[in-house]
Amino acid sequence: QDLFARAARLAPLWQEALHGLRGARHVVDIRNIGLLGALDLAPGSEPGVRARAVANACFDRGLLVRASGETIILSPPLVIEEAQIGFIAETLGAALGETP
Repeated sequence: QDLFARAARLAPLWQEALHGLRGARHVVDIRNIGLLGALDLAPGSEPGVRARAVANACFDRGLLVRASGETIILSPPLVIEEAQIGFIAETLGAALGETP
């Protein structure tokens, strides 16, 4: 399936989608390498609460992300499609917008 070449081809689209969330509510920093990504969130009232709330809101919308401290960690499968990258960014944006 030539997954490594595929990942290299999709990496710029992934980066653009993730960094498109810069300025979204609670986002302090965004970083990525290849098809890995992380969004650092502003701390909430208690450690880890905000990231967990965002992860739960994503899950309710059909997207599984990992929360670690105040960071949302993203590691999509190497067979991800371009439309699915868009879905991830849209879903994260909506979850961030609704999370206090």
